[in-house]
Amino acid sequence: MNARHTSVMMTAIWALCVALSARADDRPSGETARMTDVPAETSKGFLAVVVPRRAVNVAAPRDGLLESVEVSLGQVVAEGDTLLTLSDQMLRHDLGIAQAELKVAQGTRNKAAINVERATDRVTRTREKPEVFSPNEVKDAEFELQLVKQELQIADTRIDEQQKRIGRLDRSLEQSVVTAPFSGTISARFLDPGMRLAAHTSVVRLISNDDLLVRFGVPRDVADNLGPGHEITFASEDGWKRAHCVVTHVAPEIDAALRLVVVEASPVTSGVSRSGLQPGLSGFVTVGAPPAGQPTQRESGSYPAPSP
Repeated sequence: MNARHTSVMMTAIWALCVALSARADDRPSGETARMTDVPAETSKGFLAVVVPRRAVNVAAPRDGLLESVEVSLGQVVAEGDTLLTLSDQMLRHDLGIAQAELKVAQGTRNKAAINVERATDRVTRTREKPEVFSPNEVKDAEFELQLVKQELQIADTRIDEQQKRIGRLDRSLEQSVVTAPFSGTISARFLDPGMRLAAHTSVVRLISNDDLLVRFGVPRDVADNLGPGHEITFASEDGWKRAHCVVTHVAPEIDAALRLVVVEASPVTSGVSRSGLQPGLSGFVTVGAPPAGQPTQRESGSYPAPSP
């Protein structure tokens, strides 16, 4: 193979790997639109890339100042490990104010409740002794009772508002520490401490370690004969890393950007980490014979029949 052919081949591999990996990142289709002329198959097999089964951009759950990033690029973390923290200084200040205002509202409410009790007794006395209290005095007592009842309602409303405010601040404080949703490796670190963030801004990217998939694209006629359980073999570009895999999913339609049907397979080699597979590894897939009795994508009816 001459140098020019080798260069073209490597470019094709890189382009298809980027396009297939982009599906795991949920990138816009426009970013993969340039990959439409990539060849799907070479003399070594179908171009493929190893991707993590689980990958997530860990983001700030609320607005705030990024106080610390506790992990570095390539660091292995366990589920529940702290990844980043947001400053909670202003939240604690606001929480202190809300708690103080709640105490004031509760004091106002207690006072209003006493006033209601006294006004109710006065109304009762004026009604029971018409020979002592004039009709105007009875009306004045009833009017005063209405006023203190309204004050009690206002106090109850303020207490409810402050309790809800304290609840919101407590929840925001709980979001100041962001932990790993699963065990894995930090594959990217986007921001550094000291930056003010909007909610849902990505800070780091976490991928699974040993839970990997082999993703590759095939023409439609090949996809017609594939189905879950179909055995394939993945080999890295240099041929040193190999893994036997089993097809788990076949896309029900052709990818508009790739003009191929995307297939995913799970490695069955004992000890994925010992087989040498790692996210981002590119190579080739060869397709074996379908398992006996296992329906293909066309036979299962999950793949649309071609238009006449």
